[in-house]
Amino acid sequence: MKKFELINCEGTVLECKIDRLENVSVHVYLCREEGYLKFRPLLKDLYKYLLGCITLEGVLKTSKNIKVNNIDREVDHIDIDHQHCMSRKITENSEQDLDLRNLAKLIFETEKILFKNKKHVNLNDDRREGASINRSINSNLRSAINAIREMNPTKLGYILNEDHEYMQMNMYLFLAYMRDKFLENMSMGDTLLNYRRVRDRSEKVNSYTYKFIGNKSAKKWTLIFQIEDQDIVNILEYKN
Repeated sequence: MKKFELINCEGTVLECKIDRLENVSVHVYLCREEGYLKFRPLLKDLYKYLLGCITLEGVLKTSKNIKVNNIDREVDHIDIDHQHCMSRKITENSEQDLDLRNLAKLIFETEKILFKNKKHVNLNDDRREGASINRSINSNLRSAINAIREMNPTKLGYILNEDHEYMQMNMYLFLAYMRDKFLENMSMGDTLLNYRRVRDRSEKVNSYTYKFIGNKSAKKWTLIFQIEDQDIVNILEYKN
């Protein structure tokens, strides 16, 4: 069982749990000693909530197995007006009340379930994606480059290591940062990022610099990948 506490504010605690069968449940421990609310959300609606697109009340309206203090209830019979976390989008909570690390991690875990068929893709097949990647570069780097090319943070998450930090962030916050960057490119019409290797005399041993370019926007973005023992130990953003 994986548990993620997301909000702890004014006596209200919001947490999500994922069991071994990938069933997801939401628990809201209500303020004013009113007990707790538990429900099983539609995963696509929970995902929208985690990205800040809808309120928790919007998630509740399409949920199943709704219980208040372990008693089955219909959504229309639940008084949620004074539970402030229900009427807010998650992004409307202050950073002090919100556990950003758990939020980023839960987004990734939710994406893995929503898009679980993608994890069966043979990442080594990415070698076919153009000959510009040197064949001597390890498969993890090839796969990471192509995940970024596809603007796919879920695929990227399978390649990285949660024991490392990227851009001075833990892996899950880094994936959230990358997701925001991808959405920015998508908003400009990009459907993929073209790339090319950038060779620099100042480049360190086992460091590889790649420039990514939006296929519609032509917006450029340069990343430096640092490799140790076939593992991507850091990714840095090159800024002029």
